[in-house]
Amino acid sequence: MKTFFVIAFLAIIFVLLNHDKPEKTYCVIDKAPLAFQNLRKVIKAAEKFVEDACRYLEPHEKFDAEKWLAGNKKDRNIQPIHEKYGELVNEICNSERVDYRLITGHEAEAIINNESSGKPLAGDKVKGLGLMGLEPATALKMGVNPDSLTVPYWNLLAGIRYLNYLVRRYDDLPMAIVAYSCGEQRFDVNYKNVNPHQAVYYQKIKALMDVADEQLAAE
Repeated sequence: MKTFFVIAFLAIIFVLLNHDKPEKTYCVIDKAPLAFQNLRKVIKAAEKFVEDACRYLEPHEKFDAEKWLAGNKKDRNIQPIHEKYGELVNEICNSERVDYRLITGHEAEAIINNESSGKPLAGDKVKGLGLMGLEPATALKMGVNPDSLTVPYWNLLAGIRYLNYLVRRYDDLPMAIVAYSCGEQRFDVNYKNVNPHQAVYYQKIKALMDVADEQLAAE
């Protein structure tokens, strides 16, 4: 058993060093004795961890907010989303008694922009569905029927409830936004001890919130 754990540890280290070369990883494993084929599961688990870490916790210096915003100015425009859904977002924020010291409503609009570009039918049940990119299990947890996630009101209700729940749980907006993206359980296990300001997802939402502040202040 001790030998297995040593080999598993070495396999994980191997993946970390070669996570951008999966063909090299599996070539080595395929040539291993049959007794070690179970390591394929370890390799996949390690690759998944590395992939998630790279996705959610890429260092801030690698994310250029201005370049990202300029990449598709049409899709990064908050104004149409605010005009179409702003009143509904505010209505739900009021009814859900969100903490306006942490949540202003622009967060929800920024998430809408990033997750769906304001399209109610965007996404799928695996990656997230509707305006705020919610998984069915999350909607159910927030007391909303998963079958109604393509309806703007119900999607926004579930999304704002979830964001409000996360803000209250972590008492920190950046942490709540990163947890919104990757799921609170995964966040608690892998990311809670890192600086959430370094997460690319938060940097995107923050950039969109800044755009919202500029555009709406000009009204």
